[in-house]
Amino acid sequence: MATSTATTNNSSASNASAKLVEATVAFLQAHPPFDGIDAAHLRAFAAQARLGYHEAGSIIVAPQSGVVATLYLVEKGLVHARTAGVTGAMAERLEFGVGEAFPIAAVIGKRATTLEYVATRDTFAYEFPAAAAEALTRASHEFERFCTRHIDRLLQRATERLQQAFATQSRSDQPMVRTLGSLARRAPVTCAPDISIRAAVGIMAAQSVGAIVIADAEQRPLGIFTERDLLRLVAEHSDKLDEPILSVAMRKVVSLPTTALAMDAAVAMVESGIRHVVVLDGGRLAGVVSERDLFALQRHTMSEVARRIEAADDVDALVRAAEDVRGLIDNLLAQGVGAESLTTLISALNDRLTRRILAYAARDGAIDGIDYCWLALGSEGREEQTMATDQDNAIVFRCDDAAQVESMRARLLAFAREANNILDRCGFPLCHGNVMASNPELCLSEAEWRKRFEGWMRNPSPEALLSSTIMFDFRALGGERSLAEGLRGAVKAQAPGATLFLRLIAEEAVRTPAPIGWLGSLRTESGAEGVGTIDLKLQGTRLFVDVARLYALAHGVDATNTAARLRQVATRLGTS
Repeated sequence: MATSTATTNNSSASNASAKLVEATVAFLQAHPPFDGIDAAHLRAFAAQARLGYHEAGSIIVAPQSGVVATLYLVEKGLVHARTAGVTGAMAERLEFGVGEAFPIAAVIGKRATTLEYVATRDTFAYEFPAAAAEALTRASHEFERFCTRHIDRLLQRATERLQQAFATQSRSDQPMVRTLGSLARRAPVTCAPDISIRAAVGIMAAQSVGAIVIADAEQRPLGIFTERDLLRLVAEHSDKLDEPILSVAMRKVVSLPTTALAMDAAVAMVESGIRHVVVLDGGRLAGVVSERDLFALQRHTMSEVARRIEAADDVDALVRAAEDVRGLIDNLLAQGVGAESLTTLISALNDRLTRRILAYAARDGAIDGIDYCWLALGSEGREEQTMATDQDNAIVFRCDDAAQVESMRARLLAFAREANNILDRCGFPLCHGNVMASNPELCLSEAEWRKRFEGWMRNPSPEALLSSTIMFDFRALGGERSLAEGLRGAVKAQAPGATLFLRLIAEEAVRTPAPIGWLGSLRTESGAEGVGTIDLKLQGTRLFVDVARLYALAHGVDATNTAARLRQVATRLGTS
């Protein structure tokens, strides 16, 4: 009799469990993306669910909870996600209602969540083990796409918040949030589409403008003609000056409404590679905003920063100029300038600053009579400096008399120590690995550098491979450029034939795995307060930098910048 009762109880429990699974499946099928997932896969997923209750005001999951082991799906109630302890533009605020899941990115990444999820009403939520969510992504392409899109939206939102934060910080420096309507104060200079190019240029000269808009009778823009177009025309087709202006004008006019912001115009100029944006009011021409107009709004402009660098005549002035460079970069970052353009600009301004520092360090004539070249190495050598970077530099000098090498080196080392220390004061920390020109091992004559490079390539050792990641990205920054060009020529001549050296570089390049985990998610390391972190240099850009360097050495490419190396190699391989 007892056996019969146990059987009955087991059967009842089984029936109840089956009904719970079917109820969960029915709920899932009422909400995307589960409505597009095969029922059998949903049933396997639902079988692992439990229904949890969370009182209003209670924290469901937070960064301090550690690695997230549960995917939550709201069955009833409301959940808010917030960035704990953060306010302003960088604070994240999300809302999850019935049928919405969280925290997807943390579950996929097998990490702690960066947000704090709080029940703002009494909430019931289905709770699925992370392993069940992982199994569903492997079984269902629909759920996999849903998770991927979710992560993509999070990345986009993070980028937007970063730009908003920098924009907020920059408003005290420059009014880039002004509307274009308020900037376009003078009436736009226009002409009819049938007047000659010569006549249009005459109007531009008389009005002292860099662009003229070709407009119809209703003041709708048909094209735009700029000073750059004129220079190109004179150089290539000077015989066409009497043809109609519309025949040579740029027909694709980049326009924005009067309500758009100066920041929007700046981004449009960067993205389209133009210097003028047409401003429209109800589809009709209201004005023209130029690159010069936008720069005039900023306290830190490229030309002004460059002028301050050249005018710096003591260390304090050099330090202030370095601060101006960082202020300009903050502003451009807020405008959404692309990474390649931004790093190129940073490197260009830092190059100018470094050359001014070298001139200051040599002011007492201590190195007069020595032909030397200051070499930029590493990220600076690749013109890929970011806002936070330490020093990587070296010196090559010319000395035809071996007996004078040491005395020349001693004079250059004293000069280099002062330059390195001033760079440190200007915000470029001394290199912890001592990869600096003040290191006697990196202050060498032409012959010494050639011998060292040749030794690395002929007898590749771990030290040689490590050094190659920094030294082979060298470029001339100050002094006698021909010295660097001579070294580059020697490397180009020898590297393609150093097959063992190149093979070992290739093996080293792929030794550090990319931080890619399940579903293509990012695999992180535990950082402060349990927040996952990634070393973007070591685990992100390094592989591309190393591969570009390898191809450049193997194919005799002169460029040191990663993107330029890849483009030149592609051209040589016929794949561009």
